[in-house]
Amino acid sequence: MIRTCRLAAVGLLLCAVSLAAAQDEKKEEQPKLSKDEQLVLDLTNEARAKMKLPPFKVNALLGQAALVHNQNMAKQKKVEHILDGKSPADRADAVKYDWASVNENLAWVDKNSRIKELFEGWMKSKVHRENILGNFEEIGVSVYEDKNKGGMGGFFFTQVFGTQRKKP
Repeated sequence: MIRTCRLAAVGLLLCAVSLAAAQDEKKEEQPKLSKDEQLVLDLTNEARAKMKLPPFKVNALLGQAALVHNQNMAKQKKVEHILDGKSPADRADAVKYDWASVNENLAWVDKNSRIKELFEGWMKSKVHRENILGNFEEIGVSVYEDKNKGGMGGFFFTQVFGTQRKKP
């Protein structure tokens, strides 16, 4: 009986350690946003709050998809949703985001533009506004400065919105 209790105690201790490690991993999974990316996220969630919608949760995979797309747009000197024949859904697949729905907002601004003005432009655009206020649960945000000589210069902005498939 004492041996069984000891084994059970060891088992509980191991479970507690595993749970604590899993919680630490989740904390580490939260992507670090730049000051500009955080402002885009804050403005987005403030717009949602005004409409009594829940805030988006930041998803690292969607953030990676947004960054890769920004880098590709800068490289190709284009601001387009379809590049190299790949759509937002293709880019979500490429980072292994298990999506039920996905969409994105894009923008390019020169160095003198302000993020709040860019965001106001998105909110005045029916399609961009629908994404911001849409029925998505998660977001990835990337603000990428094009420093390539001969490039467009300025900053590329991508918001990738997504909802993961529900597991049965």
